[in-house]
Amino acid sequence: MNLTPHYKYLRYVLRHKRFVYQEGRKLRLGRWQLLIHDWQKFARAEWSPYVEKFFGDTPSPRRKDGGYDPTAQGD
Repeated sequence: MNLTPHYKYLRYVLRHKRFVYQEGRKLRLGRWQLLIHDWQKFARAEWSPYVEKFFGDTPSPRRKDGGYDPTAQGD
């Protein structure tokens, strides 16, 4: 099993959560609300499908850094 996509996805999710937390605190949102935001992304049911979608072998609209280009056209 290749763990590299899993590590990349973990880094992506944690980075996302950090940015959400930082911006949410600026808006004076509650810490608990910000900490549990997207917590389901760590659930087994969502983990593997997201790893495959964002960092697997299938083509994705995501850039190599995990960002998304909304102008990109899918198949």
